Amino acid sequence: MKEKNISKIWILLYAAAAIAASWFFACFCTAKNSMAHIDLTMYAKMQVPGYLKIFYLEHGENGWTEHKSVSSKQLQPFVEEKIQLRFPAKEISMFRLDFQQPAPGVSEIHNLQLTGSRELRLKDLELKTIVETTVQKQTGNALTVHAGAMDPYIVFQLKEPLKGILEYDPFLAGVMFALAMIFFGGLWLGVKKLWNKEKDWLDVLFSLGIFLILCVPVTRINRAAISQTENRVLAVFPRLFTSEGWINTKFGQEFDSYFNDRFRGRGFLLRNYQKLNAKINTFKVEYYLGSAVVEGEDGWYFYCLKNSLRNFQNLDVFTEQEMKDALQRLKKIDTWCKMHGIKFYYFIAPDKNKVYGEYLKAIPKTYPDSRSRAALWVDYVKKNSDIKILYPLEELKKERNNALLYYKLDTHWNFMGAYLGYGELMNVIKKDFPDLPEFKAVSYLEQKEYNGDLYMLAPNIVKKDHSIYQYPNLPSQFFKDTSLQIPYRLVNPFGKYKVFFMRDSFCNGMLPFFHYSFQDIYASWQFAMKNEDLTRLISEKTDIVILEHVERNLPTAAKELQYHSAFET
Repeated sequence: MKEKNISKIWILLYAAAAIAASWFFACFCTAKNSMAHIDLTMYAKMQVPGYLKIFYLEHGENGWTEHKSVSSKQLQPFVEEKIQLRFPAKEISMFRLDFQQPAPGVSEIHNLQLTGSRELRLKDLELKTIVETTVQKQTGNALTVHAGAMDPYIVFQLKEPLKGILEYDPFLAGVMFALAMIFFGGLWLGVKKLWNKEKDWLDVLFSLGIFLILCVPVTRINRAAISQTENRVLAVFPRLFTSEGWINTKFGQEFDSYFNDRFRGRGFLLRNYQKLNAKINTFKVEYYLGSAVVEGEDGWYFYCLKNSLRNFQNLDVFTEQEMKDALQRLKKIDTWCKMHGIKFYYFIAPDKNKVYGEYLKAIPKTYPDSRSRAALWVDYVKKNSDIKILYPLEELKKERNNALLYYKLDTHWNFMGAYLGYGELMNVIKKDFPDLPEFKAVSYLEQKEYNGDLYMLAPNIVKKDHSIYQYPNLPSQFFKDTSLQIPYRLVNPFGKYKVFFMRDSFCNGMLPFFHYSFQDIYASWQFAMKNEDLTRLISEKTDIVILEHVERNLPTAAKELQYHSAFET
């Protein structure tokens, strides 16, 4: 009798634990957007057409990034509209309000409210920074801003960090709860069977041990928006239903991507897998926080992620259908530009390992560079369109013996390499704009010991760089900090024409030279046009659009081109 009572108690305890664990698992796995969020609501009215863009910093971060920004819809002049935006953030300490407008004007915002773990209003925020603006009036929860130039912004500091809140999809939580109960029930029956049959503690402990090991990956889900070590956006939790109300048939595939990006121990497994790879392979590799660097000869180091080594070997190429689809999307940009009197240019910066591949002798070259993905793509675009595309690999190879064009301890080219890239692109642009000023170097300066991103990725094996790098003696006023991944604006009253760059980090080195040439530069870290881009290009009467990316980003750029919904009719 006593044993039966004990068994009933254990059954009740298990049932309670199973229900609690199942509900926790269901709620934990079905949080919308895979992370906490904070809602922003306000009313806005602008004197000139434009839109609002908000950048936010999570607690402890510094530096505004495109990945952590949200935008409103296009606002009509003198029309007050309600704006509702969501920050996918666990906790924010500061946010920046950008007025994306093509001309100076007056803007008004009121009833601003941040909703997270608590509610904050405009009067609860500290106005920290005002750039190119003058706050005329602030009363209570209303703010009137006079913009003295294009694209002003204001930075608000929160007196105390605001924590985000999680929302759950009840239906999906119910489904996950049912599946969890089935799982825990099956586990209980298995353990109970072993207990009743043999009462072998070793079997029971072994089964429980396996179960606990299987549970480790779900005990902590990475809720970051991007992976700093892998330099990419992480997959978000998928929706069970599409925006049209239909069941999402790709839910399983999308959930697999989400979980693979975020499960506990992913970084640990990657690091150890890569260390094992390093021992198996003959070349010397150091992996640090999921990133990889391969050592070449004469102090050269090379990037290994994003299939860079396979790209160096020319093993990965586009299929005919992939090139056809990508070109079709690219043509839409070119066609739209032509319809509005805008010239479009496409520039691909060669990978460092393609220009200095002779220092990477440990990695065998499988196919010649004439059969590389970039070379085949450039040939395909030239043969099947009139898009002006550049890939100056041969030009850089010709100059590499005259000066160092890439940093030995960085993934990027240096200012000399960027200057040559600028010159190649200017040769093409000046055929359409012959009066465009072009910078010509007449003297050079020296830069010593540049320890770049490869050194930071693998400090244990990468030896400090003592090389001397030459770069053109460009007037200092044209060098600006363009490293942040946010829309960047450069204005030169002595330059000519307006240009919009869709670019990646390789554009940073060229921007000082383009700043010399162009009157107005708008550079954004993206590979596709958006609706707000079209509005700005028309209202500002932009003359030139340039799509730029490094060779290793070609697959990403080709893929992201499909999201420029502004071209769909």
